[in-house]
Amino acid sequence: PDVSIASPNGGSFVARRDTITVSFSVVDRFDPAPSSAAVLHDVEDGTNLPVTNGQSIDPLSLDDGAWVLAVRANDVFGNHAEASSTFNVVHDVAAPRTTASVGAPRSGDFITSATPIALSAVDDLIAIGDAAGLGVASTTYAIDSGAAQPYAAPFTVPGGDGTHTVTYSSIDVIGNAEAPRALIVRLDNTGPTTVAAVGVPSVDGF
Repeated sequence: PDVSIASPNGGSFVARRDTITVSFSVVDRFDPAPSSAAVLHDVEDGTNLPVTNGQSIDPLSLDDGAWVLAVRANDVFGNHAEASSTFNVVHDVAAPRTTASVGAPRSGDFITSATPIALSAVDDLIAIGDAAGLGVASTTYAIDSGAAQPYAAPFTVPGGDGTHTVTYSSIDVIGNAEAPRALIVRLDNTGPTTVAAVGVPSVDGF
């Protein structure tokens, strides 16, 4: 028999963007209906997944990495032929991006202990800004040298007046971790001091 693979035949298939369609042909000059069997072989761990001609596969259902489509055909006379092709599956290679939003009251970098800080994260897939990742698993933040804590809702910065650092980052469901980001704020919870000066002429407050 003559075995020819049309798809997948090289290239990369990205989860949530592409669909893998198994497509091959088997012809024989003397056998009008040669039998065939096909498997997807995971190069990394050796797993074999039986597939059929025309089957559509979500790349997310396969482990990411290199795969081989192997097709074996047999004719009625016992002759056999094989063909194979290699392709790659890409799940999610980009880390999330987390953004901090500072509420009011605020003046430049100056805030008070009542000023809310909100965090939002979006997960990228293969390129920064594509926002097509598999999802953000969690976001954490820490204030100054404090322990990291999970983000669930807007928070405020406690402590005395002066400069404080808020570090934050996110991780996606695949385990891609964002490098920590930093927000520098200056806390000002002290009201102004007003001094009255009386000019001249004046005597004992008059």
